[in-house]
Amino acid sequence: MKVFYRIIFMVFILNIPGFIQESGAWTEKVNFENGTVDGADGFSGFVGSGVYINTNLNYVQNGAYSVRVHFLAGDRCWDSSLTCGAHQSIETLGNGEELWIRAYYYFPPGFNWDSQGSDVWRKILRYMVSGAGNTGLMCIRESSSRCEIMGSTEASTYYSYNDQKTGQYLEAGNWYCIENYTKLSTSVEQTEHKIWINGTKIFDFGDFRSDDPTLPSPDSVVNTIRFFTYWNDAVSVTQNAYIDNIIITNELPAQQDTEGNPMIGPENGLILPKPNAAQNFRVE
Repeated sequence: MKVFYRIIFMVFILNIPGFIQESGAWTEKVNFENGTVDGADGFSGFVGSGVYINTNLNYVQNGAYSVRVHFLAGDRCWDSSLTCGAHQSIETLGNGEELWIRAYYYFPPGFNWDSQGSDVWRKILRYMVSGAGNTGLMCIRESSSRCEIMGSTEASTYYSYNDQKTGQYLEAGNWYCIENYTKLSTSVEQTEHKIWINGTKIFDFGDFRSDDPTLPSPDSVVNTIRFFTYWNDAVSVTQNAYIDNIIITNELPAQQDTEGNPMIGPENGLILPKPNAAQNFRVE
C-alpha cells in the first residue's frame, strides 16, 4: 500500500495585499508503493505525459516502485501535456509563508545533459509563482555527464542569477536527496531560499544575494510544483530519470541541518558528506 497522507489542522487565509497570508499546516507524502501515479490516493496533482510507474529495483530509492520520467529527444519539455516531468498541485501559499520540498532523484549511468543547441539550462525542482517566474533549483550543463546545481530565485527578473551557482554537481549513476526551502516574500531582505543535497546545505540565498525576491507582489501566490520540465534547446537523446519518496510541506520540520536550519532531511535521517565533483554517492 502506498504511503500517503495529507494533514490540515486549520485554514486561515487573509488575502489582502500587503498582509501576510497564512494557510493551515499541511504535509503531502508519496512513495508510489501502490504502483500507480496519476490520481493515486489523493496525490491527484502529480501528472505528466512522460511520467510512468517504474518497477525496476535498480531505479527505486527504497520499496518496490518509483516514477520514471521520460525525456524524448527533440522535446523542449514545455507544453500543455507537461512532457519530461510532472506537475503537483498544492495548497495555495502567499506572502510570508514557507515551503519545504524534498524528493529523491536518480540519473542512470549514461544520462546525458546535452541539448540540441547551445543553451545549458535544465530545470530540476521548482514552484511556480502566479503571474511571474519560479523559485527552486536548476542546473547548468558542464559536460554531457554532469550539470552544476544553482539556485533559481526569479520572481520577476528572469535569467539574472549567475551569482547563485553552487559549485556542486548532479552526475549520472547517483541517487540525490534534493530539498528546497523557501520563505515567500516580496522583499529581498525577507526572502529565504535554501537548497540541500543529501542532507547538506549547498545554497543559501543570503550568501548569494541578488535583487530578486521570491514574490513580485503582495497578492502573488504559489500553488504548483514542477519536477523537471523545460529542457532549454531540447533534449539531446531519448532517456529516463527517476523520482521517489516525495515530501511537500508548509509545516516546520522536526529535523535540522548542522547549522540549525529546519529541514525535512534524508529518509534515514543521516547527514551525508557534502557532494562535489570528485565524489559519488548513492543514498540507500
